[in-house]
Amino acid sequence: MERNIMSKYQEKAGCKYKRFIKVCSITCWWGQYQVECGPSSQHVVDLVENSYSSRNWDLTGIPCIHALAIINLKDEFPKTYVQTWYTKQTQLQIYSNFISSVRGPKQ
Repeated sequence: MERNIMSKYQEKAGCKYKRFIKVCSITCWWGQYQVECGPSSQHVVDLVENSYSSRNWDLTGIPCIHALAIINLKDEFPKTYVQTWYTKQTQLQIYSNFISSVRGPKQ
């Protein structure tokens, strides 16, 4: 199922991970992946819960670069991991109803 992601956020979840993946070591257990990028940089990414150890993905709804690297390794589409509130359909539903103007006290 391809979701129509708004272009601004689609660009943010772009392809910066290709350079990143070459310098990382990734291990997996039960749907969680540990991404190591150097001796002191370790991150846990959970693709089942759409979660990241720094909680950035939880807050923004957009996969971090570590998650994008794993998604690329699994040959999956990053669009499927972006939260639904970024889809065009959701945005249209949010703004489809408009509030009518309110008459002033003298009208």
